[in-house]
Amino acid sequence: MKKLISLLALCASSSAFAGNLYVGTSAGYLVDNEEGYYAAQFGYAFAPTGPIANHVEFEVGYTSEREYGISGHIMPVMANYRGVVPFGQSPVSAYFGAGLGGSNVRVSGYGWSDNSWGFTYQALAGLQYKASETVSLTLGARYINIDNVRLFGVDLDVGDDVSIEAGVRFRF
Repeated sequence: MKKLISLLALCASSSAFAGNLYVGTSAGYLVDNEEGYYAAQFGYAFAPTGPIANHVEFEVGYTSEREYGISGHIMPVMANYRGVVPFGQSPVSAYFGAGLGGSNVRVSGYGWSDNSWGFTYQALAGLQYKASETVSLTLGARYINIDNVRLFGVDLDVGDDVSIEAGVRFRF
C-alpha cells in the first residue's frame, strides 16, 4: 500500500501532470424540481486535439427536498467527458460534455428510511471564462436523468431535470 501511495504521489507531482489536474464546484437550480443542485469535480485535461481540449472528470452531485415531513436526498456519482472549444484568443470558450454513473436516492420520514441506486446519465453545455492561468468561471446548463429506483419495495421513476448553474475550476 505504501508503494502505491508513493507511486501516485510521484505521478501527481511530475511535470507531465502540471497544469492538467483541476478541481471544480458548481451550484445550480433544478428547473422542474425547483431545488438547488450542487456538484464537485476532480478532473484531468488532456493535450488539445485540434480545436478541442478534452477533459475526463469524476463528479459527485447533491440535491434534496423536504415536503410533508418526508425528505429526499439524491447523490449522483458520475464519470464525465468534457470538451472545451476556445473562441480564438478570447478568454471565453464553450464547453460541452456527457456523463454516466449512478445516483443514490434516499427517502426518509415518519420513522421510515430506505435508499436505492439508479443508473444516471447527463449532458452538459455552457461557457467558460478563463479568469487567470489557474482559475476559470463557468455558466451553463445540465440535463440529468435518473432511472427507476426501488424504494420500500416499489419501483419509482425518479425522472429527469435541467439545472441552470454557475461554477468555478482551479487548475494545479
